[in-house]
Amino acid sequence: MVSNLYLLGAANVTRLDDKTVDSTFVDDRYQGELYLGFGFFNDKTKAPKTELTNKRYVRVAHGWGTPSNIGEIFKFDWEKDENNSQLSSVFYGHPLTDELFGLPIDIYLTPGLIHHWSSDAQGASTEYVAAIKAYYTFNWPVQWRFGVAEGLSYIDRISYIEATEMERKDKVPSHLLNYLDFSFDLNVGSLLNNNDLNNMWFGYSLHHRSAIFEKASQYGRIKGGSNFNTVYVQFDF
Repeated sequence: MVSNLYLLGAANVTRLDDKTVDSTFVDDRYQGELYLGFGFFNDKTKAPKTELTNKRYVRVAHGWGTPSNIGEIFKFDWEKDENNSQLSSVFYGHPLTDELFGLPIDIYLTPGLIHHWSSDAQGASTEYVAAIKAYYTFNWPVQWRFGVAEGLSYIDRISYIEATEMERKDKVPSHLLNYLDFSFDLNVGSLLNNNDLNNMWFGYSLHHRSAIFEKASQYGRIKGGSNFNTVYVQFDF
């Protein structure tokens, strides 16, 4: 379709054998399936790269919970969590490509391990994340980056922030939720005019778990989640 974006489609028909059809759980011998979606592949108009310009990274972050939603946070109008919920996280970034649609956008596979600290309102818990993250870098007058990630998040014990929101909405919380990460950082080497620190970034990220507004059955068709404002240091290597 465009550059390395492809439209994918498939049609399948399955015919069941006689023994399967005789089962009380089967109503029809034939089953049909249609699939339509999008995928990213190598751009055939360009020669394969021997090496990517973006490097692997490790990101270490610490954050504070808030009952406010994403819109309020981006308007700098968030509330402080009265129980001071906090988390610490470590993310690894593995580079997949250094361009998208011909633009200099870095794409990473980024798994993460998050520890939610205990407080008066909750015990400690562990969260596991797997996501795809995109970065766009620009200079003004130092080097900055915007980042967006989307993936899956599983937590072994529901956090206080999520539990109270689900209780207020009369919903059952889900351990598995959609994960979003919005980040904004700057290059420390560019800021200090020190090339030895060009592999270090310092920034802010929003750690977000949600159920996609009751649209996803895998998350229990619930609405709500949790938000944590975090600060981090990221090292390229």
